Amino acid sequence: MTLRNKLWTYLGFWATGVSLIMPGAMLPAITHAWHLTDRGAGAMLFCVYFGASLGALLVRGTLQRLIATYSLLLCVAAALWASTTTWPQLPALVWGIGLGTVMTSTSILFKQQQASAAALVRLNFVWAVGALLAPALVTEALRTGSPRGVLLSFAGFWALYGAITWLMTRNGATQLTAPRLDANASLLQGLRGVPTALIIATILAPGIEAACSGWLSTYADRYAMRLAITIAAPSCFWAGLLLSRAMAFLPGADRYLETRWRWLPLLVLAGTGGLLLPLQSAWMLTCAFCTGFGLGPLYPALLSKVLDRRQNNTIFFLAGVASSALPWLTGQVSAFSHSLRWGMVVPVFGALGLSVLTSSVEPDRDK
Repeated sequence: MTLRNKLWTYLGFWATGVSLIMPGAMLPAITHAWHLTDRGAGAMLFCVYFGASLGALLVRGTLQRLIATYSLLLCVAAALWASTTTWPQLPALVWGIGLGTVMTSTSILFKQQQASAAALVRLNFVWAVGALLAPALVTEALRTGSPRGVLLSFAGFWALYGAITWLMTRNGATQLTAPRLDANASLLQGLRGVPTALIIATILAPGIEAACSGWLSTYADRYAMRLAITIAAPSCFWAGLLLSRAMAFLPGADRYLETRWRWLPLLVLAGTGGLLLPLQSAWMLTCAFCTGFGLGPLYPALLSKVLDRRQNNTIFFLAGVASSALPWLTGQVSAFSHSLRWGMVVPVFGALGLSVLTSSVEPDRDK
């Protein structure tokens, strides 16, 4: 992979991080502008993350063309999203499908061209940087524009990125394709032999991450009542997640993670549980940071254990389903109880389940 292509790939993957977090970061503005209830807002977040899980199943054929085609689909989805207030869930679903396909295609493409696991870690680090910056970028854009204007800006970016990627694909010498899957194999067969506790723990981690990142801006806006905290709370969450993932570059990180990762769910439980207490600005930011720091290495560590037992793509789909279900459930509980604080009990129970399940996962004997 040439330096130009690598930088272009980094740019696109960084943009997927911004784009996936954008709906949650912009949720307070969308809720106010389009008069959505918590139930409707939760359904919209559900559509984004569920669409992303479906997009992972659509990765077939030439990877470069998939990235270009679904980047253009993201442009269409953002434009439709900006033009409708009646059914925002539909363009949100298309938005998620486009992101899921682009992210999965880019990951496979990068892995095939770079081969090393460290290269894939760096790629995901770039994604986390985009997720970290998303709340500040979206909030700054909303200072001078409306939610529709922000969505149209995203549409313009993805139209440009898709068009240039398509031209680069036509001029490229090699075309890489996604690995073929056995047509006779079912999704459940892909996880045969993997302990149930490990499967559930692996899909819970991204579900909690999606619920917290999706609702934290609205939660801070509703209870902290300060714009600075509304921006800072999700930023602290992603800063914690980014920092904990960056520690994977340190010498001896593999051994440290293998011996200490079981403590991370307790940190997530403490962080999410702390958000339910009477909120002060510093306390909310601390809890958000601790939650992100605990979640950062968990999903990669658990995913690695699943793939060590059985190579499959089923776990990616199930993780996407959990990432859509927990934000949706948070909105449902909030609407039913008329309190978003009660809605945030959902990620707390998820963290509690994660703590119990990870304690029963057997350590790797060969390490």
